[in-house]
Amino acid sequence: MLLPRTCPGCGYSGVAICAHCREAMTSAGSLTPPPDVDALVALFWFTGVGASMIKALKYSNHRDALEPLATALGSKVNWKPEAVTWIPTTPSRRRARGYDQAELIARLVGRQIRVPVRALLDRVDTGSQTGRSRVQRLDAAGFSPRGPSPALVLIVDDVVTTGASLASAASALRRSGAVEIGAAVLAASSGSRPLRSA
Repeated sequence: MLLPRTCPGCGYSGVAICAHCREAMTSAGSLTPPPDVDALVALFWFTGVGASMIKALKYSNHRDALEPLATALGSKVNWKPEAVTWIPTTPSRRRARGYDQAELIARLVGRQIRVPVRALLDRVDTGSQTGRSRVQRLDAAGFSPRGPSPALVLIVDDVVTTGASLASAASALRRSGAVEIGAAVLAASSGSRPLRSA
């Protein structure tokens, strides 16, 4: 509260997202969801200013823009889930950052759409990551349900790349009772573009 807000895209002081950066972010448009996900929405492509915003959030504790971004994301969710959840990060990353960015986004989206936010997933160790590329490590993420899932669930995350993490999380939720699953992310990377024709 005592520190001035700065735009995570360009560093401009006084606003959470400056007008220039807001205009520079490229809308992601429509995406075909990964397996076990019924609908997928994203605010912008993970490129240019959009990528800078996400990186500032994840790696520099730059949360000034979280509320307006989550509000905008919530406005793109056009159905009413029974619960909002998130893709949990690894325990080591949560300890290093002091927070889980996907959880923060989910809590704000849940507040925006007036739906309870629940931790429905646990991250599962999928073995040694040695020799795997970054994308392969992300794709290897596994999840298990924490308990019975509501029938209608919205999964929130910061970025979708290949869609493998969302698919794995959705599969776990379906095993625990979810019937309809939507996903909402701030950004979609170029690796997610093929999802439109999958």
